[in-house]
Amino acid sequence: MPLLDSLGRDHQYLRISITEACNLRCIYCKPTEDTKLATVSPCTTKDRPHTMSYTDCLQIVSLAARFGFRKVRITGGEPLLHPEIAKIVKGISTLSGVEDVSLTTNGTFLVDRIQELAQAGLRRINISLDSLNTETYTRITGQGFLSRVLEGIEACLQAGLHPVKLNVVLLKGINENEIPDFLALAHQWPVHVRFIECMPFLSSTADFYIPTDRVKQQAREAGFPLVPVLERSDLDGPAELYRIPGAKGLVGLIHPMSHHFCGQCNRVRVTSQGSLRPCLIRDHEIPLGNALLDPQMAYQVFRKALLMKEPAHPLKRNGELEIGTGASEAEPQFLQPPLRVQPDRKLPERKMYAIGG
Repeated sequence: MPLLDSLGRDHQYLRISITEACNLRCIYCKPTEDTKLATVSPCTTKDRPHTMSYTDCLQIVSLAARFGFRKVRITGGEPLLHPEIAKIVKGISTLSGVEDVSLTTNGTFLVDRIQELAQAGLRRINISLDSLNTETYTRITGQGFLSRVLEGIEACLQAGLHPVKLNVVLLKGINENEIPDFLALAHQWPVHVRFIECMPFLSSTADFYIPTDRVKQQAREAGFPLVPVLERSDLDGPAELYRIPGAKGLVGLIHPMSHHFCGQCNRVRVTSQGSLRPCLIRDHEIPLGNALLDPQMAYQVFRKALLMKEPAHPLKRNGELEIGTGASEAEPQFLQPPLRVQPDRKLPERKMYAIGG
């Protein structure tokens, strides 16, 4: 039973957040007023109320697979803080209809956990890495775990995961000078380095925006020609992929602000509290609740969520954020620096760590 939205977009990609807990405090993700910081070791789901149980997680993904979803990404918070993460990976990877299971992590626990996760069925992974400089990494994340993350990336490669994708959120005035360093990393390591435009989930991050066109400019200046990758898989996601001649890895550009890809959106998010969130930006959510016990009712909830999806997200390039207004245009304008959050505009109530990115 394929699920289509009102624009005919076929949805096959489920992103499920299994916890809001995170041991980092990234400046573009977690508000400074949120003083909660997870410990560096997992604990039970009872200790963290916004952590999804194994049973609920498998039931949600099982229903989604029944409705045509075949790609599943496990997110957080930091999913490796979930006490049953390996069990969840194994359970999802064995579900009928699920063809691809991946995970997004900050990488701080991978050295100790990757073998267990690979044995559970994990084949692909995305790792957040916004800086290769210790001081800058600490400034961005609030923690000095860079060496641990780099060791985790190497452990993923040694464990045979492919592809290993590194997510680099571009931050004006903070890490934009490291673009050539990341391009060199893609040249030397068999990884996908993906540059991502910062979306303003916090008013304090409005001035961080850099278009991914800056990557192309710096690549030319640094002598790293970017050759478009024409062969695409439907599992590749929204990134524009490029090869650097002679490189071991690939370069990806993800530009939700400067060149939106809403028209090809095929994903639905599930929060760690068990609600469907059709759009990352809009605060529309539908709790699954008792529908988990009734496939027909669950199908209608999924269908209702998809019918709430609009042609495009509401971030504007004219300097305004029309978030939460319910208004959108088929061809919206996009952000152009400097971005300013208007006082009468409303940022998403849930921040990035509580949605799953």
